Amino acid sequence: MKHLNYFDYISFPDRKERDKIRQSYFDTHNLRISELDFQNLSEKHSIATLKEFDKYTKLNSKILKFNNMVVYLDLAILQMVNYFDLLSVTQNEEEKTMYDALYRQACRNVSCEVYVYEEKVKDFMRFVLKLDKVKCDKSMVALKSACNQVPYGKEFLIVTYVYHTNKNVISIKKLRNDEVHNSTDLLMDYKEKNATYNNNLYQKIRLCLLAMLELRNGLNSFIVNHFNL
Repeated sequence: MKHLNYFDYISFPDRKERDKIRQSYFDTHNLRISELDFQNLSEKHSIATLKEFDKYTKLNSKILKFNNMVVYLDLAILQMVNYFDLLSVTQNEEEKTMYDALYRQACRNVSCEVYVYEEKVKDFMRFVLKLDKVKCDKSMVALKSACNQVPYGKEFLIVTYVYHTNKNVISIKKLRNDEVHNSTDLLMDYKEKNATYNNNLYQKIRLCLLAMLELRNGLNSFIVNHFNL
């Protein structure tokens, strides 16, 4: 019998487990832009000028791309929770070591996808406000200035401020920054404190995801107000 290695422990939850994770931990479907709020776009198309038709067609396309992007975060969360659950129930020391490593690496992936989501929110704002991507990438001044001049813009800036000052968001951002830019202790063996470390990280990520719901709600409200839907 061959000795199992790291890659032999890689797994993905089945449909039943996926449904359970989405119900008990977090459902990324809630981070998508609500298409229900934009159902009347088709009615606008029927009476719109060609210019307006083009505007709403591009908006629909942007919403579709944004929502499709969320699947990457969904995959990362499902794997993370799956490994956390496997780690919690096993009594085998080799399995504990492997699932611990896989769990923390999945946490790393989630933190990176959280960053991607934040960037896609900014990209959507640039699209709505018709801002030059290069200029906004170099500075947030243009984006903030534009927000202050449109309906619900100031309210959205408050939403983003609350989000980025959330202690759990800050913690997960630090995890991602350390993984990408700095040295990291993510895979460090904390001995008797491993369970505590893993549990704390598990809860911080969930609270970060809940904070992201408010960011998504702010974006959704901004779009609705901007297009007078």
